[in-house]
Amino acid sequence: MNQFVSNYRIGIRGKKWWWPIWTWIVDIAIVNSWIIHKKCGGQMNQFEFRREIANTYLVRFGKKPSGPGRSIGAATNLRVSEHLRFDGYNHFIVHTHEKKKRRCAGNFCKTQCITQCEKCDVGLCIACFRSFHRR
Repeated sequence: MNQFVSNYRIGIRGKKWWWPIWTWIVDIAIVNSWIIHKKCGGQMNQFEFRREIANTYLVRFGKKPSGPGRSIGAATNLRVSEHLRFDGYNHFIVHTHEKKKRRCAGNFCKTQCITQCEKCDVGLCIACFRSFHRR
């Protein structure tokens, strides 16, 4: 039993005293159900079995992000309407008033910048400014 558990142990660390006990109980439950699956004629190995459990829970209980977050492209589309973003008038790059760094809204850009589009009011680095306002 311990050998099966140690093959694919849940690797989440927590600061609560009970967390290792909880993850061990989940691991034991998964291994026991995998053993029952094998005895009933199942052909999946333990990794595939765990993956199938995770996919089932994600499909059944998972939700897509509903608000502005850092999913690529989705956050920008929720913050700035396409009509405003692509109208081509009065988009100027300015420094932020707070002198605080803002995350760049460009696709695949992860930089922190102190510049923004004055009209759209989103943080944009100089390299992403032009591509952000073009389709």
